[in-house]
Amino acid sequence: MASSAVFAHLPSGNYITSTSGNKTQHSNSNPNDFQDEKGRLKSFAQWPYWSPVKSEDFSNTGLYFTGRADIVKCSECSVEIGGWGLGQTPSEVHRERNPSCPFVKKGKSKRRRGKRGKKKIPTEEKKLSAGDKSAAAVVNAIRMVGYPDDLIQRAIEMQGQNTPTIESTFNAIHRLEDAHIEIKEIIPKSDKAEAIRRENRELRLSNTCRLCRAADVQVVTQPCNHFVMCSDCLKKVAKCPKCKATIVNSIRVYRS
Repeated sequence: MASSAVFAHLPSGNYITSTSGNKTQHSNSNPNDFQDEKGRLKSFAQWPYWSPVKSEDFSNTGLYFTGRADIVKCSECSVEIGGWGLGQTPSEVHRERNPSCPFVKKGKSKRRRGKRGKKKIPTEEKKLSAGDKSAAAVVNAIRMVGYPDDLIQRAIEMQGQNTPTIESTFNAIHRLEDAHIEIKEIIPKSDKAEAIRRENRELRLSNTCRLCRAADVQVVTQPCNHFVMCSDCLKKVAKCPKCKATIVNSIRVYRS
C-alpha cells in the first residue's frame, strides 16, 4: 500500500510532511545515496528556480530534495519540510522542527568546536553579508513578476540603508510609477516610442488581478513568488493562477 502523507502548516510559512510506511525515495535513487553531502547536492539538479534558498544550504545540513514542490527531507531523521521563504536558514528550521535529529546534534557539536580560537566577525560585517543576500533574493523574486532590472535597482536604492523586502520594494516601484519616471532611460535607444508604449501596457497589465480583471494586484503568493491577483480572489483559489503551484503562504503588498 502506498504511504500516506500529512501536511502540517506552520505559522512561519514552512510545513512538515510526516510519512508512514517506507522512506520516501528521490526518483529511482537509493536512500543511501544521500548519506554524504555530494549525493545530497546532486538531488537538487531540478530544484525550483524560484526558491530563495540555495541548494548548498540544504545539503550541508543533511537535507536533500524530494523532487516534489520545494520539499526537502533529512537523510537522518526523515523529516520533510517545505514552503521555504526569504531569510530562512535550513539549519535553523531543521533544528526547530526536530531538535533530536542526529544530524542536528552533530552540527551543534561542530559549531561548539569551531568557536574555539575562531576569529569573530564584526557585527557590521555580518549585517552587510545578510543584507546582500536578502537584496539578491528580493531582486530575483520581483524580476519573475516581469519588472526590468533597472527599475528594481532604482526601487532598492530609494530605500537607502534599510534592508529591502519584497513588500517595501514593490511599494517603491509603485511610487516610481506614480511619479511618472522617465521610462525611456531604462529602454534601449532603438524603437523608443514603441518600446515605451509596450512597457506602459505591460505595467498596466501587471497591476491588474488576473482573475477578476478589475482590482489591483495585492498579494505575492508563495512559494512561487508570483504577484498576479488581489486579496479577494486569493480567498477563492488554492493554486497560483499563473503557474498552478499550490499556494502555501502569501504576502500582502500595500501601495503607498
